[in-house]
Amino acid sequence: MERRIKNFVLLLIFCSGFAWQGAAQDHTTWTSFSVSKKLNDKLTAVFKPIFRHNVSTSTYINYSPDYMLKYKLNNAWSFQVLGRSWIVPNGPDRQFLWFDAKHSKNFGDFNLSNTFRLHGAIDRFVEDADFLRWHPYIKWNKNKRIQPLAGLQFFYQMNGRNELERIRYVLGAHIPLLDRHTLQFQYWDEVFYNRPEIFRVNVWVINLSYTL
Repeated sequence: MERRIKNFVLLLIFCSGFAWQGAAQDHTTWTSFSVSKKLNDKLTAVFKPIFRHNVSTSTYINYSPDYMLKYKLNNAWSFQVLGRSWIVPNGPDRQFLWFDAKHSKNFGDFNLSNTFRLHGAIDRFVEDADFLRWHPYIKWNKNKRIQPLAGLQFFYQMNGRNELERIRYVLGAHIPLLDRHTLQFQYWDEVFYNRPEIFRVNVWVINLSYTL
């Protein structure tokens, strides 16, 4: 493992250890697998069920299947429509529809991507907020065994509030396992703003992807 990867792993361990010190903070996991299938040179369909648990209280939270259609315009731009059916135990289910525009560009050994998302809630059973979101990420691609990344996710809430609602501070990595399998790991330090007190949640995201 090269020196840059070692530094990244040490940084991730440091951030993780710092997060676990906050006894008053929640720690949740988002565990998923995704299956993608290229329909043609431009279109790809993806199915991705996600299971969420609160590890601080050892409780199951909810489940949501994601289903998406991706369109690759060229090597720089792609677009996506994503639906999420959020199934909540003992509570009203939730439904979302997202529209993404993503720009990606390589700079030497690094890839910089920006995703612009319109986050819409379909208020069938409960009223949810609508957001404009921006996800800038940078990933180091030189090493083929592990690709570290860092990024941010900004949530700007609409619905008359018109303010920054939260930011996710992201560290993670993509680890190719086999020809068609990739393990994706991320840690989110999710901070909610514009409240009487700033609220923070630690989220650990693990996804195993498979390409048909």
